[in-house]
Amino acid sequence: MRFKVQEKLLAFLLTGAYSSGVWAGPPFVTDDPDPVNYQSWEINNAVVGTRVAGQTSAFAPQIDANYGILPGVQLHFQPQTAYFNAPGQHAWGLGDTELGLKYRLTPADAPEGSWEASLYPLVEVPTGDVSRNLGSGAWREFFPLWVQTVRGRWTF
Repeated sequence: MRFKVQEKLLAFLLTGAYSSGVWAGPPFVTDDPDPVNYQSWEINNAVVGTRVAGQTSAFAPQIDANYGILPGVQLHFQPQTAYFNAPGQHAWGLGDTELGLKYRLTPADAPEGSWEASLYPLVEVPTGDVSRNLGSGAWREFFPLWVQTVRGRWTF
């Protein structure tokens, strides 16, 4: 089925009108290519939750700790306390732990409008109890490439 531009715009506006507000802050599912400054800390905490079909899972608190171990290199540690609730099952305890190393590929002093890039390999360690729905039960590896550019007030 093919929609006209006006119908797409109307659908977009109606979707936004019926959406609920969200609170957002670090740690995000996405990230940026800027490592923490050398010998500096960045520590964020968050509450992340999902409720679907009578089941609730959450990480509260989730700690996102980053340290600049070298110029342009950041060490990452993210432990979390996991929560799971469903009919007949309730669990709370240690969740899986994420470890990573962000490495800047582009110069830190690049002029505005330049592209920035970093590699950020991550591993998720199965420290949560999978039998209680507090973890995945498996090692998981990720190898993202983060890129961004700043154009005026906008960051892409």
